[in-house]
Amino acid sequence: MKGKVLLVVVILSAMVSQAQRFHGGIMAGGVMSQVQGDSYGGFKIHSVQMEIDFIQKGSRRNSDPENGDYDFYLFRANYIEIPLLYQVRILKKFGFEIGPAIDVLVGSYEESEDGEITNLVPMRPVTYSALAGVWYQFIPRMKVDFRFSMSVTSMRDGETTGYYKRFGTWGQYDDLLALTLWYRFK
Repeated sequence: MKGKVLLVVVILSAMVSQAQRFHGGIMAGGVMSQVQGDSYGGFKIHSVQMEIDFIQKGSRRNSDPENGDYDFYLFRANYIEIPLLYQVRILKKFGFEIGPAIDVLVGSYEESEDGEITNLVPMRPVTYSALAGVWYQFIPRMKVDFRFSMSVTSMRDGETTGYYKRFGTWGQYDDLLALTLWYRFK
């Protein structure tokens, strides 16, 4: 049943996002909890967390007309990202996490100083990433999370000028740093 709900959420998100506008979001995950006074011990130090995130990846280069530089570039790739993270709590309020993620492309846009770019190598509809991060829980239901994500498969294939070779394959790859604030409802 949970798998069917997840599939419906991903499909609906992809259909809604075709307009390249996003007006909301969804976050899902697992929670490990402790009941004080039940005589069964403390918090579990290991947990697995699954999420469904909307994330925009890309790059930008601004022009500088005052110095004669008119080159401009904007690239946006919108994804529904589904990470599966193994988490380890260290001390009471600090921990780290690591795991894979699947990224489903829901839309992309590119432009230069000449306008929208449309004749490029197509984007992959699904890519895979590796994530690692640390988090700090500063109050019982709130934490701050810092993650590094590195794409394992390319966003686009091909040996084109400016492309990069990773794991033996030429293409465009995304790497990102994310700082997020989490609030867990009861």
